[in-house]
Amino acid sequence: MPADSPDLVRGLRLRPVRHDHVPCLFRLECTEACARMAGIKPRAREVFFAKWDAIFADPAVTPRVIELPLPHGPEIVGAINIFQRDAKDYVGYMIFPEHWGKGAASFAVSEILKEDLRRPLYASALRSNVASIRVLEKHGFRLIGSRFEAETERFLAGEVCDFVLDPPTINLEHAMAILDRTPRVLASLLRGLPPEWTHRNYGPGTWCAYDVVGHFILNEQLDWLPRFRRLLQHGESRPFDPFPHDATIRPDSGRSLESLLDEFAALRS
Repeated sequence: MPADSPDLVRGLRLRPVRHDHVPCLFRLECTEACARMAGIKPRAREVFFAKWDAIFADPAVTPRVIELPLPHGPEIVGAINIFQRDAKDYVGYMIFPEHWGKGAASFAVSEILKEDLRRPLYASALRSNVASIRVLEKHGFRLIGSRFEAETERFLAGEVCDFVLDPPTINLEHAMAILDRTPRVLASLLRGLPPEWTHRNYGPGTWCAYDVVGHFILNEQLDWLPRFRRLLQHGESRPFDPFPHDATIRPDSGRSLESLLDEFAALRS
């Protein structure tokens, strides 16, 4: 395979699958090299299109095409989905052969993992599909086993490797160190600066430094502390109340930035 192409990867983007993408996705599945690499047998056209009708109606599926913008219009390089199978979340992808080895699969996996945070996330690849195994391992998937699958109406015979991407683990000591330092870092950066620096944003929908500190205060008062109390009282049996992520104390509140910094430090102490 050719070396990764930085120019290709920089131009790629993920887009939600539309109905008019489905014929191209059918062509992708029917590409002999793709089907062989994935260990599948292409479905009949009517079966394929019926399956996609079900996918469009299923909120548990995150279907994306991998697009390359071109002057004459976007080209579909491949597709990637997160879907459910046997009550587990899986990721699967397929790339047109002319784009193999150019970083498209790695880009797509990286982007969809940022977009869809479901974990643990599972994946499978034929033992012979070395490129896909490398992509999965590069993005933190670990091998949990292998099995030989006999040929079926849908799948080719072959050895299948199973992978999982585990939920992130939190080092409590490290997290506490960051939480403890945050008020002091903010005070060191912002205390004594003129309002021209701390009270001005970049336009509608953006925040200034004052807004950020105000948000930290409300988050501490209305989100973190209530959640901690609920966990102590009820364990994991009751869901958390939603917190508005645009909540903040605005500069027109009449309070000084210094008073906000002091309050945030007191809340974290």
